[in-house]
Amino acid sequence: MLSAWFGVPAFKQATVRGKQIVEAEGHFQLDDEDKLKLDLLGRARCESVTLRDVPFDSVEGAFAWNGSNIYVRDLKLTRPDGKAEGKFMIENKQLRVSMKSTLPVPVYRPFVVGVPLEKILANFSERKGAAIDLTLEGGVDLTSKLTRDTTWAYRGSGAIKNMNYRGVPVNSADCRFSVSHPELVFSDGTVIFNYENYPLCKAFNGPNDATAKVGRIRYISEKKIVEIEDVRGAIWAAPMTRFFAPAIADTLEVYRFHQPPDLRASGVVDVTPQGRTALDISFASQQPANYIFLGQDVKFNEPSGKVAIRGSRTTVSDLKLQAFDGETSAEIRYLGNGKLTGDVSWTHLSLDSLATTYGFEVKAGGNTTGRIDFSISNGKTETMNGEGLIAIQKAELFTVPMFGPLTPLIGGVTNDEKAGRQRAKSAFCTYTIQSGVLKTNDFQTSTTSLNFTGDGMLNLNDRTFDMNMRMNARGLLSVITLPLFPFQGFFNFTAAAP
Repeated sequence: MLSAWFGVPAFKQATVRGKQIVEAEGHFQLDDEDKLKLDLLGRARCESVTLRDVPFDSVEGAFAWNGSNIYVRDLKLTRPDGKAEGKFMIENKQLRVSMKSTLPVPVYRPFVVGVPLEKILANFSERKGAAIDLTLEGGVDLTSKLTRDTTWAYRGSGAIKNMNYRGVPVNSADCRFSVSHPELVFSDGTVIFNYENYPLCKAFNGPNDATAKVGRIRYISEKKIVEIEDVRGAIWAAPMTRFFAPAIADTLEVYRFHQPPDLRASGVVDVTPQGRTALDISFASQQPANYIFLGQDVKFNEPSGKVAIRGSRTTVSDLKLQAFDGETSAEIRYLGNGKLTGDVSWTHLSLDSLATTYGFEVKAGGNTTGRIDFSISNGKTETMNGEGLIAIQKAELFTVPMFGPLTPLIGGVTNDEKAGRQRAKSAFCTYTIQSGVLKTNDFQTSTTSLNFTGDGMLNLNDRTFDMNMRMNARGLLSVITLPLFPFQGFFNFTAAAP
């Protein structure tokens, strides 16, 4: 009747199985083509209504019908789990709607089939106590089907509680939005994450929730990209990133912050495999973070830095942290396919802490300062290559018994086991790394009377160490050894290392 008499497209997939009450007054007439022209005012109520397979207890409203134009106010659609109230009008085959709704997400899905909003709603799931509060207004061109080519646009605001998006639990979220066939825009948003079952929360006794502010997130349908502006908050990065880039979120899970760091993010995320992602993230935390480095779980204190994601590549720059009782700065580059390169500089790292972490049977005390340029694949030390330099200070690398076999006797007489011994406390060398084996040819150290040079290797794969040393006397000891010509000061004896 709507189509034949008034030229109004009939709403398909609608059934009424309950009472139908219509009260109206006005007048009508038939034109030369026997089409009915109405001018009516009235009210209608239908019970047990199904719209696109979605059941409603009742649908009611007041209407004004003038020719092919329809105006409905006080519209109410009710269900046990929520209701929608508002108004709409159909004029010149254009539908305009203004509505407030507490209906749950599944109710909307059948009405957005074939448009970008369909995928977004499909990613929502409900938890106990789920709720939604939605306000929108907008319109659609009824002369074409509801597809991405249809002229339609809505805007409004919304709030949800106790829901999941892409598996990420959210206690609550709210934002303003505008949606149309070319784009979806969400702005001025607040998200409160639920971390109760998040592994990092359980592992490090973290907070059960955290709040993020969102400046704007815009999905451009034609380009298939997501623009992100000013996302910020003390939050764990991976759950937030999983909203719009699950693959990137997976790569962030390896950075195990004990507490949510201060985070800011902006950029573009490509939702296709074309590699157009350009996302910038900055982070800082006063609490530690754990990371698997060279095969061991290392705790880094007060980490901060900047992350630049470009396609499949990720660069962490301005990285600053404290580890092994010292300070470290670095730039780390993930090149894809498990390949990692980096430049790392460190100051005053504890040798004992390093030895304990990496299983070396060394207790030398002291600290180390140095740098390394390296590459490694899939975190396996046997694939590691690089070069660098290292200095050691205030350590007890080894002691030299200056009086040979008489040294213990002198120590006993003086009641000082260190008597007659000289200690090497500092050293320096450059090194190269090939397939996880560190080698040096210019190791240098000294005691008061002896210079040592040497070459050696440190195998990071099996934690073994091998060193060849050469000694040269200096100072008073060089004068004493002059009669040993032609050795010119070079000699060998046994030294003990702690």
